[in-house]
Amino acid sequence: MAKKKQKAKHPIVLRFQPMFPAQFARYALHEARRGRGSKHCDPARRVLNRYNLIGTGTWREDFERKLEAIKQENFAEETEALHALGRKKDWLARADRGLIDPWKTSQNGPLREVIITAHKDWFDAKDQGSDDPSMMFTAAQTSRENQFADRAVEWLESRFGDAVITARLDCDETTPHIHAIIAVWDQTTSKRRGTQTLLAPTKHGLLANYEAAQDDIGAFFADLGLRRGKKRALARRKAETAGKEKPAYRQHVPPHVWRQQEDERLRKKKKRVRKRDKALAHKEDALAAEAAAWEAEKADHGREVAKRENEVSAREDAVTSREVEIGWAEELLEDAINGAEIAPPEDSGDTPLTGRLRKKLLRAFRSTRDAAQAAAQDEVDHQLAQARALATAAQNFRDALIAAIPQRIRDAVLRRVQPEATTLEDAEAKAKDEKHGQSKPLSDPEIDGS
Repeated sequence: MAKKKQKAKHPIVLRFQPMFPAQFARYALHEARRGRGSKHCDPARRVLNRYNLIGTGTWREDFERKLEAIKQENFAEETEALHALGRKKDWLARADRGLIDPWKTSQNGPLREVIITAHKDWFDAKDQGSDDPSMMFTAAQTSRENQFADRAVEWLESRFGDAVITARLDCDETTPHIHAIIAVWDQTTSKRRGTQTLLAPTKHGLLANYEAAQDDIGAFFADLGLRRGKKRALARRKAETAGKEKPAYRQHVPPHVWRQQEDERLRKKKKRVRKRDKALAHKEDALAAEAAAWEAEKADHGREVAKRENEVSAREDAVTSREVEIGWAEELLEDAINGAEIAPPEDSGDTPLTGRLRKKLLRAFRSTRDAAQAAAQDEVDHQLAQARALATAAQNFRDALIAAIPQRIRDAVLRRVQPEATTLEDAEAKAKDEKHGQSKPLSDPEIDGS
């Protein structure tokens, strides 16, 4: 049974890009991998690039010489034609203009840069049945790249012939691809200008009809497992005919333009990242400062709490000490109330509070004692005064009575009252002695100790 042909899943990619001869310098720089447009190239794969698949290493100089020769030929043809027509004024004006570029003035260049490539997976060894990453640089993959290049050269030469002035294969970028430049020359003859040779890309059918070129190259690469790309132009026309929304138009961007756009995109992205990093760094600094402030506040709060705790602890200790002192003071007062002996401060081991209280109690006791002694002395003096008054009255009465009685009776009476008189005198003498003793300064060790 015949093996069923595998359906091609990757498209062949063809692009035509307008180009001016003045852009050869950029093209040559990229070919030599110099300048900004070469940063993305892989130096390890540069040896796989193939140059001058069509044309020679002097293609640029050769074309510029040909271009200069055609300018001169066109100039000679036109001036001779004008001279032959007898149009002297036009002939002189044309002579003043000198050599001019051999193409019609337009925004599109007179040349076409061609890019031919395929999807990266088509070139990878994985697409060929191998999952081994080491196959990336094997001869098998290189063979496929060369097969692609040979087929592209064959297509270019068969379709454009000598119009292809150069072609090369680049393998050191993301996907292998062909670069080529096409210069289509066309000749026209008229009485006024003679025979003019001009660059006219639209004179070639495939350059004039982009869809036809896509169809043609798709068929040409079909046996390599590549297919034509999507027919977007046809789809847009059908949608327009049906009154439906047309698919978005995909405009090809030249590689160097794409790289410039990509560099600009990456530059802006990097700028946004730097701005974001700066904002994050600023935010982190702000958070760090806030955290530091919070930590400082926390430390201050901790110190304040510790200070308050120490103050509270000191107050509690003071209260406890005061309670102890009050307890001792209560015991001291209780002893004083009960009449117990109150020891001097230096003998009692008092606290400052109880010592002060003890001193005050001793002073109060001394004052009370002195007041009591003074009151008692006053009472004794009053009673002695009364006794002396009575004694004096009795003495006077006795003397009067004795004087009135006979001598015999008088002597008997004197013998009877003499002891009582002696007793009264002794009492007076004792009272005087006691009063004299109380008038001396007190020598109280308790008071002296205060």
